[in-house]
Amino acid sequence: FMALAQNGMALEWASDALRSEPEVVRAALRSRGEALQFAAGERTRLDRDLALVAVQCCGAALKCVHFALLKERDFVLDAVRANGEALHYVPEKFRGDREMALTASAFWAGKGAPRHPSTIPLRAEPFIRRCARKERPEDRSSVLLRQC
Repeated sequence: FMALAQNGMALEWASDALRSEPEVVRAALRSRGEALQFAAGERTRLDRDLALVAVQCCGAALKCVHFALLKERDFVLDAVRANGEALHYVPEKFRGDREMALTASAFWAGKGAPRHPSTIPLRAEPFIRRCARKERPEDRSSVLLRQC
């Protein structure tokens, strides 16, 4: 259990019984979000809270989330809220979603930002630009997107 807390990727070599135990998986995910790919059992793989712990630790962990959760817009939005870097890994159908881009921008501008806030335009620009193109010029929200 302690080894997983220090190196979550060790979950790969744990027994199936341990890999399907939510508290064991949670300990692994707190150190390495990508360890989610080694979680076993349908119940563990579909656990929304565990998936959010993984994404909070590492935005790229969104790639390891069960496909059923990735179909839910609310879950994906919560994942981006937990870690703005997850925006890079959202399913294609959500990539032009204005609220996703704004949520990631809010993350990057807030205390949860993993890097200095001055880099927000560099990281968010492709998503914000994509959303802005889909807006009509007279739509006030597109003005907000251009200001981010």
